[in-house]
Amino acid sequence: MSKIQGLHQLTLVLEDGTKKEVTLRPVDFVALERKFGQRPASELEKLSFEELMYLCWSASKRTGVTDDFDKWLNTVATIDGLGGVDPE
Repeated sequence: MSKIQGLHQLTLVLEDGTKKEVTLRPVDFVALERKFGQRPASELEKLSFEELMYLCWSASKRTGVTDDFDKWLNTVATIDGLGGVDPE
């Protein structure tokens, strides 16, 4: 059986220049719904930037991020991979 993939694959570029791959899974969208009390948009581009970053933070927690959202947010410089474009 092939490896299960998430809904979206993004690359976070951190302030120190390192890149971290994040895979947004259904559990992340549920966390977003619980946090913001609404259904997330079907397209990432239609989310507010805070909602998008919350999704990325939720996915990052599965890979060992222990910082709270605001502290983690200060470490992110940009996001690659929006709009279906693969990061270089």
